[in-house]
Amino acid sequence: MKSTFIIEGDKHRGHALAFSPAKINIGLYVLRKRPDNYHDILSVLHFIPFYDTIEVWWEESPEDSFSIQIYGSNSIIPGNDSCTKTLKIIRDYVQDRPTYKIHLYLLKNIFVGGGLGGGSSNAVAFLKILSWLYDITGDLQEIALKIGADAPFFLINTPTALVSEVGTVVRTFPSCLTARKLLLANPGFESSTEVAYQSLTPDMFGAPQNYPEILISEKPAEWKDKVENIFERILFERHPALKNLKDFLYEEGAEYVSLTGTGSTIYAIFPVEFKINMSRISHSFPDFTFKVIYPFLESFSGS
Repeated sequence: MKSTFIIEGDKHRGHALAFSPAKINIGLYVLRKRPDNYHDILSVLHFIPFYDTIEVWWEESPEDSFSIQIYGSNSIIPGNDSCTKTLKIIRDYVQDRPTYKIHLYLLKNIFVGGGLGGGSSNAVAFLKILSWLYDITGDLQEIALKIGADAPFFLINTPTALVSEVGTVVRTFPSCLTARKLLLANPGFESSTEVAYQSLTPDMFGAPQNYPEILISEKPAEWKDKVENIFERILFERHPALKNLKDFLYEEGAEYVSLTGTGSTIYAIFPVEFKINMSRISHSFPDFTFKVIYPFLESFSGS
């Protein structure tokens, strides 16, 4: 996917504005645990038009320096964030490079720790700016692999992809959300990816033989009970409100409802013309934050 960003100035001094999108998983299966203790997965990822905003300022300086200010989240610790990690990787990767004073402003809209890929998306948006600044040519996938499992997906120029192995094998896949809108629901707590994977048991491994083809051969209204995010089995037991919300959204007319990633965000798919009763939903689940994402009139590319 081509990140949307604007650069003003030059490589001596300037700034850039970038928008990094979220993603959802339409089905998420864990196939096996690998000898290196990572897991092979199978999942279809779809970009959604829900963005964080990144602004980067730079100027040449006798020494490297970096500072970051984060707005919209109190849980991300500056210095322990994906953008700081990305800059360190780039500075180690590029030889005979200029030195810069760099400052980054990050405005978080995407729910943190919600399974929407915000951290990886932020990192890749920053990576693309840095690749311009440091004249990095060629494929950025090698660098993205060092950032995180979702990062290779955020580099592609297609709205939907099938990811496998540890998320590092990314293949284009037909978009399956045309003429749809989404309702995102976040419970206000973060879900640890590490803890979720540690909680898997061998009986949870595997995927249906007709996945992911079913996403093309059948409409979203037919995916219920056929397309699963395996981590629902873990999170729904620990947080019954997530399961209660999923059932409620089906009663409210959703075609398909699922956890995304390893949680904690739930999304519901509705026909684009469907009128969602947000008053009833938010009154019934006051602890959740809701966001309507629409419309998917055509395949969203974000480019």
